[in-house]
Amino acid sequence: AVVSTQSTGKCEEDSSGDIYTECTYSEYQYTSVPCEDRQQLALECGEEAFSVTPSLTIKTNARDRTRFKCEVDAVRYGVEFDVKSNFEAMLLTRSEEGSYHLVENLLRFRKGKFFGKVDNSDLPNRCFLCLAGIPDTSFYTFAINGDDCDYSMDYNTIATELLELD
Repeated sequence: AVVSTQSTGKCEEDSSGDIYTECTYSEYQYTSVPCEDRQQLALECGEEAFSVTPSLTIKTNARDRTRFKCEVDAVRYGVEFDVKSNFEAMLLTRSEEGSYHLVENLLRFRKGKFFGKVDNSDLPNRCFLCLAGIPDTSFYTFAINGDDCDYSMDYNTIATELLELD
């Protein structure tokens, strides 16, 4: 039997089900598969992992303004997860030295994607990433777009740096 408390937990099949002495569990805010309200104390919904695929598209117009489209596809237990109700997204730039600059916080969500636009004169560089996460949890994901970047952005380096940010 798989038992969950305050998010996810596991008990051996021959366990009495005493989650505090015979089972392991994770506090909700530290789990990789988010629950919706009223699911925090529940049997685990299934064995399939939570899958999130972000992408970031940028376009610059003739007036030197850049439009951003951050798409987040999420599937939980084989069912499409409601991104609009559960995720927030922000746009950042990254310097070659690894410092980050917030371009736009809380991108607007419409037509199934997060959108934003900015005047290029306000940008310190053109090395972009969209950071999307579920509020009040430690779950986040990101997509990078370095098409106009002066250096090659490494996904693993950025993932490590984001974990170290406050």
